[in-house]
Formats: sequence, C-alpha cells, structure tokens
Amino acid sequence: MCLVALALDAHPRWRLLLASNRDEFFARPSGALALQAEGWLGGRDGLAGGSWLALHPGSARLALVTNVREPGVQVTGAQSRGALVTEALLDEARWQRGPDDRPRQGFNLLQLELRTARGCWFSNRGGPAALDQGLHGLSNAQLDSPWPKVRRLKDRLQAALLEADPRPALFNALRDPTPAADADLPATGVPLAWERALSSAFIRLPGYGTCCSTLVLADAHAVQVIERRYAEDGSLVGETELGFDL
Repeated sequence: MCLVALALDAHPRWRLLLASNRDEFFARPSGALALQAEGWLGGRDGLAGGSWLALHPGSARLALVTNVREPGVQVTGAQSRGALVTEALLDEARWQRGPDDRPRQGFNLLQLELRTARGCWFSNRGGPAALDQGLHGLSNAQLDSPWPKVRRLKDRLQAALLEADPRPALFNALRDPTPAADADLPATGVPLAWERALSSAFIRLPGYGTCCSTLVLADAHAVQVIERRYAEDGSLVGETELGFDL
C-alpha cells in the first residue's frame, strides 16, 4: 500500500471503512486478492511472498504495510516489508509485541482488530501509536502526516460517511489523478516532476503506478473486501470481492 485512509466507528453501519491504493512497478509479479493456503486473505507478492494488505478470517484481523519514502537510503541485509503483514497475522506473539528489529527499509505497519475497530501503527521511523475512533490517513511518511493526497482522501472519506453506500464515492476518490499544487508538495528528496506525479491518489508513470485499489468494510456481523486491479494505462483489468463472517 502507498495510500490509505480509514474510519473507525464513524459510520452508522460500518464500524471500519478502509480505502487504499497500492502503487508498484507493473513488472513486479503479484497475485490478485484470494484466500491463501496459509489461511490469510489478500494479494501475494510474487517476489518475496508476503503481502501489502491482508486479513485473517479466523482472528478477524487486518494488517497492511506502506514504504517510507527515503530516496538513496539502502539498508544492508534488509528483510521483506511484505513479510511484516503475513507474520503479524500468523503469529499471535508477533501481533501483540509489534515488528521485530530485523533490518528493513523504512516501513509503516497498521494492525487492526476488526471486531473492535481499533488498532496500532508501527514504524521503524517513529511510533508506535494507537488507532482510536475517528479518521486516520497514511502514505509514505508517518501516520497522519499532512501530505496533500492524505488530506484529500481523508476529506473524501469523511464525505462518504454521509452515504448509505460509501463504496462508489471511495472508489472514485482512489481513482483521482489530480496532482497537488507545487506549493503544497512535500519535500521527500525525489525530483520535482516525480514529487508532482506521486502527489495524486491515482498514479500513472511509465512502468509504475497504482496497480490496485482496495476497500475493506466491516460491520458487526461481516467483513467485505473489494479489490480493483489496473493496467499500466489506468484501465480496469479485474475485480475481486471476498468476505467472511465475524
């Protein structure tokens, strides 16, 4: 994941609403949303075997990871960040204590309990912090860093909370290609042209961009996960909807 906004106990029906985009190189192999042999539900990274966002129906938990944008930073012997997601879901002790201290590139990890709509943010660049009732946003900096696309997605999530069915509005928000004004751009060390291109919710660059959008909706009885997948030109190439009872 590279952009996510979530609302906890803020909608009359849905105790959790989560809208997220995964940005990646299109040449990197990955599998669509599916129930995996290990028991977790999510897409699998074809290189390292982990996931960017996954849920465990048995424990009613969700974990997702984003990178921290640190151009030029290289960590020797870095472990896969996607493994943080699957390890958290499959290891109770690991879930309780948070990530281990093995070397990794900068990451953010969100862990959410779907039955209580509460969770925690972990990072090797800050935190941890509790995820309490209300709206939260995350991209490639710290939790709720006021990047323009984080603010915009949180605002559109806030508006979607007024809808009986927030799904169309949230998918529209995730498909928004509008870049931020130059004066509002964060300074993360990438060239200005890249800073502009990366400031939109829906990213299109040669060989790189938003490859899937995911919504997660949980009420008192069930969880629904919807993944839409995109080609390099931005066209929709697939959609998968799965769910489980709480």
